[in-house]
Amino acid sequence: MRSGAGVFRPAETTLVGGYTTIQAAINDATTLNGYVVRVDAGTYNEKLSVNKSLYIRGTEATCILDGAGLGNGSGITITNATTDVSISGLTVRNHAGTGPNSFAGIYAVGGNNNLSVENCTIRDNLGGSGFYANGPVDIVTLNNLEVFGHTNVAGAARGIVIWNGLKSNITISNCDVYNNNCCGIELQDGTSTGVTMSNNNVYDNGDNGIGIVGMEGPGANLISYNTLTNNGRFGIEVKNSNGSGANSGSGSIVVQNNTVSRTNPIGAEVRDIVGIAVMRRGVLVGNVDVPTGVVVTGNTVSGYVQPSTSDGFGIVIGGTNHTVTGNTVSGNDVGIQQQAGHTPYPGDGDQSNLADLYFGRDNSPITCGNDISGNTLSNTLNTRDVAGPFGNGFVQNTNTGKLSALSPPPSTTPPPSTVTPWPSPPVPIPKTSTL
Repeated sequence: MRSGAGVFRPAETTLVGGYTTIQAAINDATTLNGYVVRVDAGTYNEKLSVNKSLYIRGTEATCILDGAGLGNGSGITITNATTDVSISGLTVRNHAGTGPNSFAGIYAVGGNNNLSVENCTIRDNLGGSGFYANGPVDIVTLNNLEVFGHTNVAGAARGIVIWNGLKSNITISNCDVYNNNCCGIELQDGTSTGVTMSNNNVYDNGDNGIGIVGMEGPGANLISYNTLTNNGRFGIEVKNSNGSGANSGSGSIVVQNNTVSRTNPIGAEVRDIVGIAVMRRGVLVGNVDVPTGVVVTGNTVSGYVQPSTSDGFGIVIGGTNHTVTGNTVSGNDVGIQQQAGHTPYPGDGDQSNLADLYFGRDNSPITCGNDISGNTLSNTLNTRDVAGPFGNGFVQNTNTGKLSALSPPPSTTPPPSTVTPWPSPPVPIPKTSTL
């Protein structure tokens, strides 16, 4: 048997073919859906295209897929609508691209349901992202990954990103994601449900640590026990949420027990910065206009200080029916802020360095029905309400329990040209009169 890659039939332990390249093992007509491609230790100077439902197994640090000198192209491309792919035990490095939304260390083209990537290192794939998948997609599991070194040579590069459409049943856990130009871990554009992000260590990424757009039911969504340190402007961004407001169960959105901090000065960045933000931003078809129903509890947020005209915030919320409780928020310019009415609206709020009180990235039009209580606060200013206005109370749907804010009532005075004064004194009407 030649060293390189071999193929196992399902439920068997006998190697049925030996190949000098991994791609040759994939391409062999006898390699069928459900087979295992075993990759021996070594450095493979190749790019892979996976168009079958395969388990690709390597030995991690000693099994290297190296793209040096091969020109542009993702390290591993999972072709359109290829499902049930599992990759583990590989280091994918030095692959090049011309744009981080078109190339990546591992790139899933679209419709790649039931995709698993575990125990891999994805690094230094310049001109691309680390891991990129296109939605809509159902069931993606990323576990125990180390993802770093994706620069802005061809645009804003993320460490891990799933983009577009409905992203359902997404689990990202136990990953170290760091030193990526734009963002650490993101679910971008569209909607998402059944999201679990837990026990990730995310640090020194250029813009945010974790960003999630459009979380909603029917699945439960939980962002918990992550450590986020020195990630550009934002620790955790929760955008355009449509949650139940509950602590668990269908449609819940819970941000819980995360540690979010800045230990280094923000440097040349002069815009607003924040540890955890629940906000309206980048609303597309399918997103709610007013964020609702997020629980932010048990988090530790510290060190968001902005020496410019702008501010550093611990936690910011915009929208309705949120709960912010049991958090420890310290060493920030503003500890907890709820806000409404930033402009322009619709579209996105002005996030430039403005001399105002708003967290510029959020422009929720109304904010009310929120519970902010039981937090431990030690900041320059512990709490602040910035309203434009918050609204005039809320109504509750008795079927779902969801709260919705009421806008201030319009004026009841007709225009001056149509005012008809009541006769004074009133004309008496005899009791026996017939009307």
